[in-house]
Amino acid sequence: MAQPDRNSQRDNKRSNEPNFNWRGIVLIAIAFGLIGMALLVRNGGYQNVEDVPYNRFIELLDNKQIISDKNLPVTLLVQEG
Repeated sequence: MAQPDRNSQRDNKRSNEPNFNWRGIVLIAIAFGLIGMALLVRNGGYQNVEDVPYNRFIELLDNKQIISDKNLPVTLLVQEG
């Protein structure tokens, strides 16, 4: 008697279900992360910048709306132009 072929096509036939592409999902997530980081860096992150005249600055400092701390001093940026 002939032995059945162990490598028959019926046993090796793949199912018709498509495999989920995890690599594609991971690459898309990395791409979105990089785009998001680039947008944050370009816009300066979450930093709100407001130009305040000197007299308004002194008023805010006196009203305790600007915190002065010896460990974290307020720095003054001057832009000439």
